[in-house]
Amino acid sequence: MIQNLILSLMIYASDITGLPMTKTPTIIQTTQQELQKMDNSYHKGYIYGAEKNGTIWLTKNFNPDNPRDQSILLHEIVHVLQDASHKKYSCTGKQEKEAYDVQQKWLIEHNLNLKKDMNIDPLWLIIITRCN
Repeated sequence: MIQNLILSLMIYASDITGLPMTKTPTIIQTTQQELQKMDNSYHKGYIYGAEKNGTIWLTKNFNPDNPRDQSILLHEIVHVLQDASHKKYSCTGKQEKEAYDVQQKWLIEHNLNLKKDMNIDPLWLIIITRCN
């Protein structure tokens, strides 16, 4: 079932961003403690990250049926597509902006949003998505 979700989120992200499809990422779920030892992002009980090799790390409490959790996976899938495309971005903030824009669109379509449902502060979002 998660493979179907991954494929549908990849198509969704590709359609919105224009980034080409690539092979489906490898998903690794492990404990929160193990992932905290790695250099990944942490947000509200989820640690997640996409590596350049197309691997996405998620905690074991990831729920593939939850639209909020799906949006986290979608965000990381955008990064996988970005890396595979070799598209040149002026800074990592532009990559984050693209990923958060896709995530926000998904959330809105599911009557959710980044601020209220993901607890993402708008000021923090401006900071992380800008170029220095």
